[in-house]
Amino acid sequence: MTQRRPYISILLRIIAVCVCFLICLTSGGIKAQVGHGVFIHSGSIIPNNVVFPEVKSPSLAVEYRYTNETTAKKMVWPAYYGYPTLGVGVIAQTMGNDDVLGRAYGVMPSLTFHLIRKEKFSLGLGAGLGVAASDRPYDKLDNPTNNIIGSPVNAFGMSHLLTQYQVASHWQLQGGISVHHYSNGNLTSPNIGANLASITLGLIYQAQPNAKRQEKPDDLPEVNKRIKAFVRVGFGLTEKQLDGPKYPAYMLSAGVSRRMSRISTLSTGFEIVYNEQQRRFLEHVEPTADNARRQATRYVWIISHELGFGHLSLLTEGGLYLGKHYGQRSPFSSKVGFLAYPVNILKHNGPTPYAGIAVRAYFGEAELVECMVGVRF
Repeated sequence: MTQRRPYISILLRIIAVCVCFLICLTSGGIKAQVGHGVFIHSGSIIPNNVVFPEVKSPSLAVEYRYTNETTAKKMVWPAYYGYPTLGVGVIAQTMGNDDVLGRAYGVMPSLTFHLIRKEKFSLGLGAGLGVAASDRPYDKLDNPTNNIIGSPVNAFGMSHLLTQYQVASHWQLQGGISVHHYSNGNLTSPNIGANLASITLGLIYQAQPNAKRQEKPDDLPEVNKRIKAFVRVGFGLTEKQLDGPKYPAYMLSAGVSRRMSRISTLSTGFEIVYNEQQRRFLEHVEPTADNARRQATRYVWIISHELGFGHLSLLTEGGLYLGKHYGQRSPFSSKVGFLAYPVNILKHNGPTPYAGIAVRAYFGEAELVECMVGVRF
């Protein structure tokens, strides 16, 4: 019988070291709005496929998180979101089966919005996106039964709902629920992805928990709510089979957009998607190359929304496929990602170029990671 490795003992030792580190920080000159916290996540991986590795034990994770309470002194956008909390976390997490699924080690920036904010109590909804390494990804010789994670480096996403209570002058206790997701965006097969739901408990030290926050700036230009055109091109890679070649996919979008408020932009238009991997496969079964090319091309009506954060924005997009295409897994498409602008879009009304990255999916099943550039006129 194989002896089970002492995960709990290891994690508790890490927690003890982190707590000692936090105590040491209290004697130093920490910047007023900065906080340092240690979090424990205990839960389970969620089987999301008919063929799924055996789950032998709960998932356990320890996280160190650096936090910073936003102000409007240097940035404009925090005042429009109720002064959310920025964070950067470093996490080590077990998956419930060390032999097959291994462990994940990740780093992730996050943003927590305060739904309720009192003097000693708050309720926050947060999300983050980063990168993580897996020490037991799929390998056709060494680890062939891991059909969940197919690459050693993956995108790492998180969402949480946490309550916070101030237990001492500079100490806050947090508790709630968290969901972690690991995926490579179908860049490498297999890629079912890992979803872990956890109960979360954390302890944070903050030098000035109730710092005064500025009012919304009143010297900003009026928001231009006229309808404007946009155009966007995208590129991604996808893999058809295990250890197979990677093929490009190309996207072209055009439409109109309108600023609904200083932080919100709504857009609609049409998108053309061409998948080279699908064309290569269809050439072996279709009588003509032209027919294969048509089957590998799809047309989508899209509606998207952006939330602006200065030079960055959060893009969420949904689409409806117009007609059928080869390999269609859903009538709907979805896209979630970030766009980067050379100017502060909360202050700027003119034509604006941008670049971005997003995960494209058939509604909820990842298809590829898309890199894009575009212009809003």
